[in-house]
Amino acid sequence: MDIMKPLTLLMLLSIYGGTPAFSAQQIIFNTTPKGLPPYMIKQEGQPDSGIMLDVLKAISNKHGYSIKPVGIPKKRVMSHIDLGKMDAVAQAMEWVPYPEKYLFTDSIVKIRDVLFSLKSTPVRLNNIKELFGKKLGTHLGYHYPTLEDYFSSNKIQRSDAATEKAMLGMLIFGRTEAAVLNELVGKWYIKNNPIWHHQFFISSQAINQVNFRIMFSTKWQHFVNLFNQELATMKKNGQLQQIISKYQ
Repeated sequence: MDIMKPLTLLMLLSIYGGTPAFSAQQIIFNTTPKGLPPYMIKQEGQPDSGIMLDVLKAISNKHGYSIKPVGIPKKRVMSHIDLGKMDAVAQAMEWVPYPEKYLFTDSIVKIRDVLFSLKSTPVRLNNIKELFGKKLGTHLGYHYPTLEDYFSSNKIQRSDAATEKAMLGMLIFGRTEAAVLNELVGKWYIKNNPIWHHQFFISSQAINQVNFRIMFSTKWQHFVNLFNQELATMKKNGQLQQIISKYQ
């Protein structure tokens, strides 16, 4: 058997753009096991989508990079980044213990935690003291810097749920008086549940807000520079807003 042909083919693939060269242009991006709509959306039988993934794809495809979405649980994300098993994840700098260890893109969209309440009994967020004595729906495991002292002192009651959808459900059934929700996430669930249309009042003032970015391992400095240049253009020409509006 002539073993030279397969060996020669393997060498040619390595030199002229076969699998090894392609893998160097692939960005492994975490979309989480269940997604976080509308930022990352996972639907059975459909390719992953969402604001963060769409923006990343628009820029990476333009520069010859492909995206490989993976669903890594939150507890394992940082170790996967550190070990080189994953390249990027949607993050806010404020959520990362040592943000200086990583590279962050410019802000893609602002995350605003606002109050959702029923239109029949709206809760307006003019002053935090107006929430004293109320029971708020909150996300299990989430930290709310503005409210933590009031939760600890029991001036405001906290009632946890596992998902944003469950938080809105608790509100509908009167188990809470308001829910602290990411504004775009809450609107996404309402949009996709017709029986919830026109049921909710949303506060105009935010309880917390941070800039949502994509965090990369340090080997991606060149791409992050490209990303920020393209993102600035997308903000100016309206392409970014078009992507965001698609999910509202």
